[in-house]
Amino acid sequence: MRMIRRRFLLGCAAPLLGQWQSRLSFCSGAFAEMRFPEACKVTRRTGYAGIEIEPAHLSADPASLSPAQRREARRIVEGAGLR
Repeated sequence: MRMIRRRFLLGCAAPLLGQWQSRLSFCSGAFAEMRFPEACKVTRRTGYAGIEIEPAHLSADPASLSPAQRREARRIVEGAGLR
Protein backbone atom coordinates (compact mmCIF):
# COMPACT_ATOMS: atom_id res chain seq x y z
CA MET A 1 0.00 0.00 0.00
CA ARG A 2 1.39 3.36 -0.99
CA MET A 3 1.05 6.12 1.60
CA ILE A 4 -0.13 9.42 0.19
CA ARG A 5 1.13 12.35 2.24
CA ARG A 6 -2.08 14.36 2.04
CA ARG A 7 -4.23 11.43 3.18
CA PHE A 8 -1.81 10.72 6.02
CA LEU A 9 -1.85 14.32 7.23
CA LEU A 10 -5.64 14.56 7.02
CA GLY A 11 -5.91 11.30 8.94
CA CYS A 12 -3.67 12.70 11.68
CA ALA A 13 -5.60 15.97 11.86
CA ALA A 14 -9.10 14.46 11.68
CA PRO A 15 -9.48 13.99 15.47
CA LEU A 16 -8.55 17.63 16.00
CA LEU A 17 -11.04 18.75 13.37
CA GLY A 18 -13.88 16.71 14.84
CA GLN A 19 -14.09 14.50 11.75
CA TRP A 20 -12.62 11.37 13.28
CA GLN A 21 -14.57 8.20 12.78
CA SER A 22 -13.35 4.85 14.02
CA ARG A 23 -12.76 2.15 11.44
CA LEU A 24 -11.96 -0.53 13.99
CA SER A 25 -14.01 -3.66 14.44
CA PHE A 26 -14.34 -6.03 17.36
CA CYS A 27 -15.05 -9.76 17.36
CA SER A 28 -18.36 -10.84 18.85
CA GLY A 29 -16.63 -13.95 20.22
CA ALA A 30 -15.31 -11.80 23.07
CA PHE A 31 -18.92 -11.53 24.24
CA ALA A 32 -19.69 -15.26 24.16
CA GLU A 33 -21.82 -14.98 27.31
CA MET A 34 -24.01 -12.23 25.81
CA ARG A 35 -26.78 -12.50 23.30
CA PHE A 36 -25.78 -11.20 19.87
CA PRO A 37 -27.91 -8.00 19.91
CA GLU A 38 -26.43 -6.97 23.26
CA ALA A 39 -22.90 -7.72 22.03
CA CYS A 40 -23.52 -5.39 19.08
CA LYS A 41 -24.75 -2.58 21.34
CA VAL A 42 -21.78 -2.91 23.70
CA THR A 43 -19.37 -2.96 20.75
CA ARG A 44 -20.80 0.30 19.42
CA ARG A 45 -20.88 1.97 22.85
CA THR A 46 -17.17 1.24 23.27
CA GLY A 47 -16.40 3.15 20.07
CA TYR A 48 -15.96 0.43 17.47
CA ALA A 49 -17.40 0.95 13.98
CA GLY A 50 -17.87 -2.68 13.02
CA ILE A 51 -18.23 -6.18 14.36
CA GLU A 52 -16.72 -9.42 13.19
CA ILE A 53 -19.36 -12.04 13.78
CA GLU A 54 -18.16 -15.20 15.48
CA PRO A 55 -20.07 -17.85 13.49
CA ALA A 56 -20.95 -19.83 16.61
CA HIS A 57 -22.54 -16.70 18.08
CA LEU A 58 -25.44 -17.07 15.66
CA SER A 59 -25.75 -20.81 15.30
CA ALA A 60 -24.00 -24.11 16.02
CA ASP A 61 -23.94 -24.59 12.24
CA PRO A 62 -23.66 -21.17 10.55
CA ALA A 63 -23.96 -22.73 7.09
CA SER A 64 -27.51 -23.76 7.97
CA LEU A 65 -28.72 -20.19 8.64
CA SER A 66 -31.70 -19.33 6.50
CA PRO A 67 -31.75 -16.15 4.40
CA ALA A 68 -34.25 -14.68 6.88
CA GLN A 69 -31.91 -15.38 9.80
CA ARG A 70 -29.04 -13.75 7.91
CA ARG A 71 -31.16 -10.68 7.20
CA GLU A 72 -32.08 -10.51 10.89
CA ALA A 73 -28.41 -10.62 11.90
CA ARG A 74 -27.66 -7.83 9.44
CA ARG A 75 -30.60 -5.79 10.77
CA ILE A 76 -29.24 -6.18 14.32
CA VAL A 77 -25.75 -5.09 13.28
CA GLU A 78 -26.99 -2.07 11.33
CA GLY A 79 -29.51 -1.20 14.04
CA ALA A 80 -26.66 -0.95 16.52
CA GLY A 81 -24.89 1.47 14.18
CA LEU A 82 -22.20 -0.99 13.13
CA ARG A 83 -20.86 -2.20 9.80
